[in-house]
Amino acid sequence: MDQSELKQRLIELDIEPRCYELDSGGREGTYGFGEAGGGWIVYYVERGQKNVLARSLTVEDIRAKFLEIVIKGCPDRSGDWDQRPSWWIE
Repeated sequence: MDQSELKQRLIELDIEPRCYELDSGGREGTYGFGEAGGGWIVYYVERGQKNVLARSLTVEDIRAKFLEIVIKGCPDRSGDWDQRPSWWIE
């Protein structure tokens, strides 16, 4: 899946856009992905830190993992924006 397909899939699933960033990273309370250490990571930004949630060697794999994580962790537009993902550990 390329970047435009990922974006379209997120729109189709009606995932709350405030929950993720595709073009830049680092906004508080968002999921993102990017290059790191010769591979790719999915991360969640909290308190200014990127917390790594998944790693992969290919961008295609990391986009698929990003979608999976965002589906589980983000509400749709009708959901409870203030609720933490069910897998979140304090």
